[in-house]
Amino acid sequence: MSSPAPVDPEALYRLLHDTMLQGVVHQDRDGRIISVNPAAERILGRTIGEMRGQTSIDRENDCIREDGSIFPGVEHPSMVALRTGRPARDVVMGVHNPRLRRRVWITIDAVPILRPGESEPCQVYTLFDDITERRQARLDVRAGEDRYRRIIEETHEGVWMLDLEGVTTFVNRQMAAMLGRTPEEMVGRSAFDFVWPEDIPAGGAEWESRKRDDAPAQSEFRYLHRDGRPIWCMVNSNPMPGPDGEPVGFLGMFIDITDRKRSEEELSRVNAVLPTVNDSTAALVVVKDTDQRIVMCNPAAARLFDKTPEQMVGLSDRDYLDPDTAAPIVAHDRQVIESGAAGAFEESFGPSVFHCVKTPLRDSRGEVSGLIVIATDITARARSERQLADAKASADEALRQAREAKATAEAAGAAKDHFLAVLSHELRTPLTPALATAHALESDPVLDDERRDMATMIRRNIELEARLIDDLLDLTRISRGKLELDLQAVDLHVKIKHVLAMCAADIAARRLVVQTRLAADRHGVRGDPARLQQIIWNLLKNAIKFGREGGTITVSTAGRAEGEIAFVVTDDGVGIAPASLGAIFDAFEQGGRDITRRFGGLGLGLSITRALVRMHGGTILAASEGPGRGATFTVELPLAADDEAARSASADTRDAAMDCAVLLVEDHDDTRRVLAHLLGRQGCRVSTAGAVAEALEIARGRRFDVVISDIGLPDASGLELMRQLKDLYGLRGIALSGYGMEEDLAQSAAAGFEAHLVKPINIAALVKTMRRLLGDGAPTPAASATIAPCTTPQP
Repeated sequence: MSSPAPVDPEALYRLLHDTMLQGVVHQDRDGRIISVNPAAERILGRTIGEMRGQTSIDRENDCIREDGSIFPGVEHPSMVALRTGRPARDVVMGVHNPRLRRRVWITIDAVPILRPGESEPCQVYTLFDDITERRQARLDVRAGEDRYRRIIEETHEGVWMLDLEGVTTFVNRQMAAMLGRTPEEMVGRSAFDFVWPEDIPAGGAEWESRKRDDAPAQSEFRYLHRDGRPIWCMVNSNPMPGPDGEPVGFLGMFIDITDRKRSEEELSRVNAVLPTVNDSTAALVVVKDTDQRIVMCNPAAARLFDKTPEQMVGLSDRDYLDPDTAAPIVAHDRQVIESGAAGAFEESFGPSVFHCVKTPLRDSRGEVSGLIVIATDITARARSERQLADAKASADEALRQAREAKATAEAAGAAKDHFLAVLSHELRTPLTPALATAHALESDPVLDDERRDMATMIRRNIELEARLIDDLLDLTRISRGKLELDLQAVDLHVKIKHVLAMCAADIAARRLVVQTRLAADRHGVRGDPARLQQIIWNLLKNAIKFGREGGTITVSTAGRAEGEIAFVVTDDGVGIAPASLGAIFDAFEQGGRDITRRFGGLGLGLSITRALVRMHGGTILAASEGPGRGATFTVELPLAADDEAARSASADTRDAAMDCAVLLVEDHDDTRRVLAHLLGRQGCRVSTAGAVAEALEIARGRRFDVVISDIGLPDASGLELMRQLKDLYGLRGIALSGYGMEEDLAQSAAAGFEAHLVKPINIAALVKTMRRLLGDGAPTPAASATIAPCTTPQP
């Protein structure tokens, strides 16, 4: 026997290389492809000529991981094996096959080659299998399992699986929840642990029968809820076949029918008493066939027509009713029979009215076989409803008339408010230059005392005129609920002293003696500084006005145990008649016509004062022993939580001169000339304009610190001027206007004005507002900066 011919190792390697079903890629130490076998060309969809010299990094965008992300070339198994010197195995990768125009999935093993005595690989062989079909099959199986589990978990029915011994192998959440349990509590336990104890014998017999019979079955059983109550379930069960087709257990689909069982039991009880109810009820019960003939009626229905139930059977409505009465009843019956839908109707039998509910009767096939009528006497209710409808119609008419009257009143109110606003504007405008001139004359050092007293008299009367205008507007604001307070901590003693100082000239003119007794230990209140000052001012001016010339006024404060402070003003003047005392705080009341003739005024000060006190959470009382015996006014205000009095941070308007550039825009010549003169005396560099176009032209060539502008200008609104100056130059502004209603303040604030002063302008108030704007660097809200009423002297 001859020895076998020697095998050429190279030829054998080449044969294996070309015959292998696995793809083989041979790479050098840099990862460049040296050769590939035919299987690799087929799996990757590229020839050796297309791949030679490439590395995994060159085509890394063609490779993805199983989660869909790019597989970086440096993490390719071949590159990892070259870098670490260790094999990289079982790496799954998706690779784009350009010939198939789809992605194929491969599992890769990369084996590094080391030369003897060297620790770093010189080459690497990468072997991979095409697992596309296998992977897809695995995904299909997983998807099928997911669908199966999703169906089981999302179905509204309970799913319960048992093995042949009756032990639970699976329950879904719905089944477990039906019994008040979790799936984990039930798996591994016998189904009979959850059967209602009384039903266990029948359940055991059913189970033995099911094991012998592999046909589907349906049954109803009670099961035990965790809280001890029975749960009725309808069960559809089927055997579960194993791989050999033989049953390995049972699958049950469960529906909770506890409510249905309860209803059936209730129905049984109802059916037991229905004959008694039918005979004794006052409601009419009638059953008709599809020809609308009576097949049964209760005694109440028969008595209505002076018949017995037996006499009614077989009759139609036309047999015992007149045609007009029967026609709508027949039509209603036919509607229910033909539509198969129940309906409720109102029907009359003679003088009586009935609410009739008509329900179709159906046979075992579900077809309409007649109808049942249940009628309830609603004669009294129908009469009440008609009366109610008539009353509602009358009420609706009255409401319509009231709404028309309200609309008319509101229109009249709006017209009145508009008239007052326009009137105040027209009255204020000429007062501004007069008031400013009077202020200038009072402070003119060259004026003799007699003429200075005359200037003071002019100033006081102008301020009084403006005060009357402001009182009218305040009354309008209060009546419309539009007056708002800027609440902060206020030292009431400081405010009292300020007002006393401001009224010093009026007190001296009437030769009055003012005694002050500010005895309250705590005198900090929370209020609106301007409005608190207005309260004090009104009461003190009232005492000055009605006090006895040469008499005494007492101003005092005292603490109250209930956390309040009392402010009291007492005079020894004309007093108040007892009959007038109750109405002294009403608008336009002054204690009688004689008082009005003697002292003048509108009688609004006390009415406004009471409203302001109430808005601060306080009370005001008036007391007098009668005519000629003086009057006492007591205001009680709640103390602030922190009794530290608020201190005014603003400097006196007569302090150091202001060094600022002012653009004054006013179309009223006298007002413009006087304000420019007075501002100049305060150290301001004033440029004036009488219109918007002129003001914009002046602003283009100079830098200003503040603009003081009238709202009503001949060529455009001062609001538009302010918007342009703020946008172009960031200029801050003070609005001047004869209008001082809330909507006027809101409009000026929206346009960019940081303060809104109401004419006639008090020059001290204007200077103080300028110092505040230019000193703090922060915008002053238009509403809080408004001097309204501007004639109330400012602290």
